[in-house]
Amino acid sequence: DIKQGPIESHGFSESDDDAEPAPRKRKPADVPPGGAFKDTGKDRLAELTRQIAGFASQRRLKDAVKSFEQLKVEGLTPSVQAYASLINAHVNSGDMTGAAAAFSKMRDTGLRSNVVVCTALLKGYCRVGDLQGAGSVLE
Repeated sequence: DIKQGPIESHGFSESDDDAEPAPRKRKPADVPPGGAFKDTGKDRLAELTRQIAGFASQRRLKDAVKSFEQLKVEGLTPSVQAYASLINAHVNSGDMTGAAAAFSKMRDTGLRSNVVVCTALLKGYCRVGDLQGAGSVLE
């Protein structure tokens, strides 16, 4: 039997407990007078994050970066999910320098990594054969 002790986190989240809660679904009672929903900052953040993720899956790095920068232009604070999508865009485009820079910036802002971020980084480092980089994600 192999016994494992506690793992030191180095700023990584071991669970989704640190993740932001899912947005609450709107019920008919939430409809404001006039029937239209007001676009909130969280809605716009979610929209741009989905856009970044879409560009990442299409390997459209420049568009993903533009959408990420648009978050800042609009005064929104990027979430862990937005950074994860940006990191994935860099990884899918083979730009591990950019992925590492985005990860570093995410950590500098005080956000903690999650499994999506770690998996994207691991995938990228393994694709380019950088096992030392992959190991650094696990430290």
